[in-house]
Amino acid sequence: MSLRESAYHLFFKEEQGKESNATLFMHRKIERPYHIDFCFISDYFVNRLKKVSIGKYQNWTKLSDHNPIICEFENEKK
Repeated sequence: MSLRESAYHLFFKEEQGKESNATLFMHRKIERPYHIDFCFISDYFVNRLKKVSIGKYQNWTKLSDHNPIICEFENEKK
């Protein structure tokens, strides 16, 4: 199994380096946004990707300067 796709970039159809959503707020400062976190998925999950979201700054800044990338996948069809 090879990890070959960024779930975020695939879902939002954005190029790496041109992301519209930040995953890191340097030193927890909202004015210092960056996108540096990734969730790489294999072919198995590419076809099952249902939704990708980024945790909100307001909900996560007390815990970390990173916001989670949340990926949802369809169940395997039997």
